[in-house]
Amino acid sequence: PIFMPEKCNDHKEGQILMQKYIVGNMIYPESARENGIQGKVYISFTVNMNGFVTNVEIERGVNIILDREAIRVVKSLPRFKPGKQKGKPVNVVYTVPINFKLG
Repeated sequence: PIFMPEKCNDHKEGQILMQKYIVGNMIYPESARENGIQGKVYISFTVNMNGFVTNVEIERGVNIILDREAIRVVKSLPRFKPGKQKGKPVNVVYTVPINFKLG
């Protein structure tokens, strides 16, 4: 699938835009900031045949506070152009790292 099809020409560009979206829409939780909590959350999700993000799950978390923010931002992703196999739309599973870093 390609992220935000009206703004992308290919898969690589879509990946870059998806990462920019995640970074630009992530809100570092204040309680995590105050307690010095940081790390990389690995999150998986499915882009369904209609291009919507579904089945958002933490694959490897850091802390419940950061995990919840990672889930929130991934669930907010705009619609994708669905993946295709043999010309037909298919579900595609992604796993992406979301890095929470202080300072």
